[in-house]
Amino acid sequence: MSSDSESDEFEKKRFSRAELDEAEARFQQQLLLQGIDVPGPAGDAGNTDGWHDDFLYFERGLPHLSSPTGRTGPTRIMPQDKTPLDFFRLFFNHVLLEMLIQQTDSYAKLQKENKPDENKMAWVRPTIQEMNAFFGLCFEMDIDRKPSTRMYWSTDSFLQSPLHAKTMSRDRFTQIMRYLHFSDSTQQPLPGDPNYDPLYKVKPLLTHFNTAFQQEYTPNRNITVDETMIPFLKGEYSLSNICLKNLTNGV
Repeated sequence: MSSDSESDEFEKKRFSRAELDEAEARFQQQLLLQGIDVPGPAGDAGNTDGWHDDFLYFERGLPHLSSPTGRTGPTRIMPQDKTPLDFFRLFFNHVLLEMLIQQTDSYAKLQKENKPDENKMAWVRPTIQEMNAFFGLCFEMDIDRKPSTRMYWSTDSFLQSPLHAKTMSRDRFTQIMRYLHFSDSTQQPLPGDPNYDPLYKVKPLLTHFNTAFQQEYTPNRNITVDETMIPFLKGEYSLSNICLKNLTNGV
């Protein structure tokens, strides 16, 4: 049964005793259906599943009703000669790159058709190799940060980053960056539409990574999510995070 403090809290919210008893009965039924022992007067001595040791009965909410089955951790064993790039390719693979190329190419053509005066530079559909180079430069730019993108192609010996000029021209890099797209903007539902989604523009990207993560890794029972890495969701899609908080634990 619930404690007096819990009952007082529920009563403040105007739940009747009958509603409280019904909720408790449903909760106990859920535990039984999931094979979780319901403690009797003697306490929790009958619990042998190992998942709820040191947990109070009413702390065993829905997050504990699903237990992982089978082997946890990586779903494949990679040979020892594999490089970090090989692991990266498990998630950022050719399927994703082809999707990005298709959407970027479609958006570039649409922009050149609708706004020819603002898109005069000739456009060529990117290749897989070119998109790999583009994202490689993006990652490098996050390591070697400069005040502006143009500085990476500077000929000034004090500012120049030779890797960028050798890999891709500045104009081509900025052109791909300008048209980079992850979804079909012509099919985006407008606010008020039943299918409207604030994350529509990046939804294919999220779907791809979620699928890849599930295929490549099975989480264990202990998972820590820190808002320094994963922004805390407040409301439906409003994001906020503590930028200056040091990361002590993560996924």
